[in-house]
Amino acid sequence: MTLIEVMIASAIGILTTTTTFASVVYYQYTSARNDRVGEVAQLLDGQLETLRNQTWASLASGTTGLLPPGGPGNGNFPSPTATTLPRYEALALKRTFIADPTSVDPDYCGLAGVLQVFYTPFQRTHTATATSGGTVGYNVEYYKVELVMTLDETNRIRPGTGPDRWVIMTYLSELGGRSEGEFQQRVLDSLRARQFVVS
Repeated sequence: MTLIEVMIASAIGILTTTTTFASVVYYQYTSARNDRVGEVAQLLDGQLETLRNQTWASLASGTTGLLPPGGPGNGNFPSPTATTLPRYEALALKRTFIADPTSVDPDYCGLAGVLQVFYTPFQRTHTATATSGGTVGYNVEYYKVELVMTLDETNRIRPGTGPDRWVIMTYLSELGGRSEGEFQQRVLDSLRARQFVVS
């Protein structure tokens, strides 16, 4: 075995070891990042399902609902013809998560950050053909809901600078009753009170 063969074999061994080590480090980094992305998605989905499982009354009831339609302390939805629709924060749904593994706080999740819920109340007019003929209009109430998770700098997932924000958005409507009884009581009665003849 010549010195050249030994040097070539050593170079191949060093290259293989370096490549293997780099692959392991990259895999660990990618795996940890994917775990944190999954955690953020679960937190957003969990809060979204909490909202979806609420009754319409618990969301929009006057000034006591989780999403007061006119903002904190105001129970009025904007008119269907409103051109400016304000966006509010649901302060009662704001959560601050912590990453300290020694904590027994119920908001411990391994990530540090703040989850905020923003909503925009609005009404849209829907029409239907009445059994007696003609067209009947209904003003139906909606919420555009945005859930925003902002991670602390020490827990950021995306590279770069500035806030590391993750957003999920949905629409909620008073037509989304979860049972026939609730739909009839909470929705149809309120719609009948607001129906009007279009033609």
